[in-house]
Amino acid sequence: MGQQFIRRQEFTFFDLDMAPNGETIEYVKAWGFHTATLTEHSELTRTNTSDGSMTFTASKEGNGDDGPEDPLMLTIQQKNRALTLEWANFTEFDLEFGCSDGWHTRYFTFVARPSLWCAQTSTPFGVGPNPQLSTISNTAAITSIETITTLVGTTTTLADSTEKPRTCWFSIFSFSWCANKR
Repeated sequence: MGQQFIRRQEFTFFDLDMAPNGETIEYVKAWGFHTATLTEHSELTRTNTSDGSMTFTASKEGNGDDGPEDPLMLTIQQKNRALTLEWANFTEFDLEFGCSDGWHTRYFTFVARPSLWCAQTSTPFGVGPNPQLSTISNTAAITSIETITTLVGTTTTLADSTEKPRTCWFSIFSFSWCANKR
């Protein structure tokens, strides 16, 4: 029996910010995703890296008081500090999230849903208009997806006979936990 592909899955990462004075800057680095969605006025910067990944890095200061409480009800600032990544036709994916050096504890919040696509916008006066979203296609992943789609339609196995089949839905291969460094 061949590997089972997950047709589509989104993850949204919230509250990507930094400590005062540009310390402990949070980031999400991902490989093989199909699309990345940010707000039009996102506070995250995007960098393509030589290893085929994209890194989304915080650019604004924040603290524990400005993070979301509900992934489906976000303020404009919370949406501007969020990132939704979509994977398509995959068996696993690689993802790294962490922060630069510094003395401030950072926390990472994410959910397996496309919150930037679905969340309402919270304002002091109730629900407000949603900000414009910008979706970036990952052209490196699209080439891989086309190859995988071709393989799925055939009887070709994706792993050699010595590799043990995987039973997980996804793999997060690296954590860079940031704590108070002393």
